[in-house]
Amino acid sequence: MKGRIQSRWLPRALLLWVLALAAACNCAGRSGANPQRVESVRGASPEQTTSELATTSLPSEMMRGFCVAHNWQANGARGYGTEASASSLSELRGIGANWVSLTPFGFMESLRSGEVHHVGERAGGETDARMVAEIGAAHERELAVMLKPHLWIAGGAWRAEIEPPSWEAWFDSYREWILRYARMAEAHDVEALVIGTELRSSLSEAGRWRALIAEIRGIYRGQVLYSANWDSYADVTFWSDLDWIGVQFYPPIAESERDSIPQMRSRLRARLEELRVFSDRFERPIVMTEMGYRSTRDCAVRPFEWAERSEASVSEEAQDRAFRVFFAEVQSASWLRGIFIWKWFSDVNTNEEGPRGFFPRGKLAEQTIRQAFAHDEGS
Repeated sequence: MKGRIQSRWLPRALLLWVLALAAACNCAGRSGANPQRVESVRGASPEQTTSELATTSLPSEMMRGFCVAHNWQANGARGYGTEASASSLSELRGIGANWVSLTPFGFMESLRSGEVHHVGERAGGETDARMVAEIGAAHERELAVMLKPHLWIAGGAWRAEIEPPSWEAWFDSYREWILRYARMAEAHDVEALVIGTELRSSLSEAGRWRALIAEIRGIYRGQVLYSANWDSYADVTFWSDLDWIGVQFYPPIAESERDSIPQMRSRLRARLEELRVFSDRFERPIVMTEMGYRSTRDCAVRPFEWAERSEASVSEEAQDRAFRVFFAEVQSASWLRGIFIWKWFSDVNTNEEGPRGFFPRGKLAEQTIRQAFAHDEGS
C-alpha cells in the first residue's frame, strides 16, 4: 500500500535524491527534521503483560537475519565498509544472527521516469567499494549475506506505483542496474540476491521478469528471490522461477493499542496461515525479507509506519510484546525459511530514527530477539 514500506527508508534514501539532483543541476539541499514530542510510556495495562509469554529459540534451520542500514551521515564515516559497521556486525553475531541483508540504492527521477540511475559512486552512499567491504566483513563474522537492492524515487514516491512511458525501456535500464549487483553477488560469494522489491506496477510484465531472472541465473549461482509487499505477494506470477518467496511482512496484528495478547496472536495466526497456504501452492519457502515493530504504543496496529514521522507515544513494552507474539506464532512454521528484522544500523550510536524507531538495540526487545535467535554452538 502506498507509503507503507518505502517510508521506512526515507531518512536514508533522501540523500540519494539530493545527490542525484545536485549532479543534474549543480545544486543541493536538505531539509532538517521537525522536532518531535517524546512521551515515554513505561507500563502496560494488565491485559498487555508479557510475563507469561516466554520466548524460546527458533527452529535451528530458520534463518535469523537483520536488515543492516547504511548510515550516510558525515559522508558515510560510520557507514558500510567502515570499522564502525564491522563492529556493528559483530554485535549482530553476538545477538545470534546468522544472516544480514545489505541494501544499495538505484534512483529514478519520478514515477514516470523510464531510467534507473546507478548512484553507487557517490562518496556518502553505498559505493561498490563499500558494498564489497561490507560483504567481506559479514562473511568474516560467519554472517551469510542477502543482497537486496532498492529503488528510490525522487520526492519519496512509492516504487510500487512507477509508470514509465515504456516498460521495455525501463526494463532495459533496470536490467543494466540489477545485473551489476548480480555480478557483485557472484564475485563475492553472496548467498542470496533479491532481484526486485515492491515493484507492484511492473508485475503485469511477467514475461520480462522471467527473462531477467533467467539472465541473472546465468550470472549468479546463489539463491534468487523477489520481495513483495505483505498485501500484494499474490499478484506475483513468477514465483515458480525463483528459489524463495520474499515478503515484506508488516500486516497489522492488532486493531487497537488495547488488544490483548490472545487477540494479537489470533490476528497474526490468520496472516501466517495465508502465507502457509501460499507457500504450499508454489512449493517454495517464505522468507520475510523485512519484519519489525517500532517502539511505540501503536506498533502492532500500524507496523508499516515510518518512525520519524510518528507522533505515537514511546513504548518499549509494546514493541517487545509484538515481537514476543510474533516469535510465539512462528515457532512451528516449517514453511518459513527465515526472517530479517527491520532494522539495525551500521552505526550503533546513531539517532537517525529517534526514540520511536524500529532499531531494537538497548531496548527490551533486544533481549527477546536474543532469546529467539539463540542457537547451538556452531550452527
